[in-house]
Amino acid sequence: HGEPFCAAPALRHKGTRGRPIFRPLLDRSEASANCGRGAAMEIASIGTSALVSVAELAPLLGDESLLVIDCRFVLNEVDAGRDAYLEAHIPGARYAHLESELSGPPNSDCGRHPLPSPNHLCKLFGYLGIAPGIRVVVYDDSYGMVAARLWWMLRYMGHATVAVLDGGWQSWT
Repeated sequence: HGEPFCAAPALRHKGTRGRPIFRPLLDRSEASANCGRGAAMEIASIGTSALVSVAELAPLLGDESLLVIDCRFVLNEVDAGRDAYLEAHIPGARYAHLESELSGPPNSDCGRHPLPSPNHLCKLFGYLGIAPGIRVVVYDDSYGMVAARLWWMLRYMGHATVAVLDGGWQSWT
């Protein structure tokens, strides 16, 4: 897929001791310049809208610059989302698990699913295949609860070309 997720220099800067440290991108123009390089934007709403429809997504499945991520998860049945993914998912979709991948280690001060560290997110996003120029669509079956979390995490880390599937898994089936 090209450049690894956090290899882009805009995501790092020198800390007070001269070591590179994480700096989230907060400026939309900077995020677009960093993550949109070379990406053909056939789905105009990815990166400009938080939602993408099934009608927009379906014809682009199989495009190498598009990555679909299934985030289905059930809070009281931690394996249910992965099981549902293994049973059926949008063609080509990868799976991201709320507890083991989209959360940091729980502790009493940060709740049940605290945000993972930026370093963990860089590794996870690279593992999933997210890189500059890759458009991402995320979905779940919980009215966007987990998909919106991953959407926000990607945006926070500077990846602007991400959208949530409008209506989630239910709209696909």
